[in-house]
Amino acid sequence: MDLSSRPDVIGLRSQPTPLRIRRRGGGLETGDRMSQEEALAEAKVRIEEYRSRIQKLDEDSLDLMFREARNQNWWQDRPVSDDQLREIWDLAKLGSTSGNCVPARILFLRSKESRERLAPALGARNVEKTLAAPVTALIAYDVNSSISYPG
Repeated sequence: MDLSSRPDVIGLRSQPTPLRIRRRGGGLETGDRMSQEEALAEAKVRIEEYRSRIQKLDEDSLDLMFREARNQNWWQDRPVSDDQLREIWDLAKLGSTSGNCVPARILFLRSKESRERLAPALGARNVEKTLAAPVTALIAYDVNSSISYPG
């Protein structure tokens, strides 16, 4: 069953693309191709530029990501928009990957009914907070993802 066609479920997956690069403010366009050597050289320049600007994370960032980071156990009583979910996906797919492939598949479950169907698969301590969440992300690994990538 294709859950992504249901209005209460948003399914996101990356589209397979050959090695391409987008530069902010000009340069290569999405459809332009570059060699692996050119791509690595471009990435090295960008990383060195970031490292020259950001010498150290500030204390608030370190607290938020590491020192005070905890599991999420409560939610704000407000909806999460489709744009927010797409922004989350757009950031998640930027992580380091092998061959620019992202085998992750994410279903965002919005309705209480869709989360209730998930409840039997959850650990007992996670049921209540999952049902209370405005949206739940199911993250899976597509074992056949490499078949759809060129190369």
